Amino acid sequence: FDSLGPPKPPGKYAWAADKNAEKVNYDTFHRMLEEYRDAKRREGQLELKAKQLAAQLARTEEAAKRALVQTDVTAKGGAAQKLLDAERALFKMRDENVELRGKLSRATKRASDLKMAHDENKKRLDAALKDQRLMARKVGDLERKNKALVRKPEDEY
Repeated sequence: FDSLGPPKPPGKYAWAADKNAEKVNYDTFHRMLEEYRDAKRREGQLELKAKQLAAQLARTEEAAKRALVQTDVTAKGGAAQKLLDAERALFKMRDENVELRGKLSRATKRASDLKMAHDENKKRLDAALKDQRLMARKVGDLERKNKALVRKPEDEY
């Protein structure tokens, strides 16, 4: 605690209702803070160790099941073999499920992309058709006006 400088004068507990409560010793406070941090660090290490031991136990159980099925003649075709086969099938199905979910998400994304492209193309097509109809209407109007302006010789008789 040398880097913290000289110790500060003790103060009162912030949560004490009594004005005559004990004073806070900052050295004690910092020691308690270090103990808390050490306890949290130790807790994290213990949790990691527990996870590692659980994984090791699972691997050991799997190896024991395989060894039992391979060495014990009576176990072949029995409950241990069925359990081992069922667990293998379960893991295989889980892997397949993950793979199929990935395929589904890719297909869903592709479908949404195609739908967006379809909607965009439909908008462009509608705009082009609208422009074409407007142009056809204008051409028709111009042809009618020209027809009305141009007289045929048979109209004069």
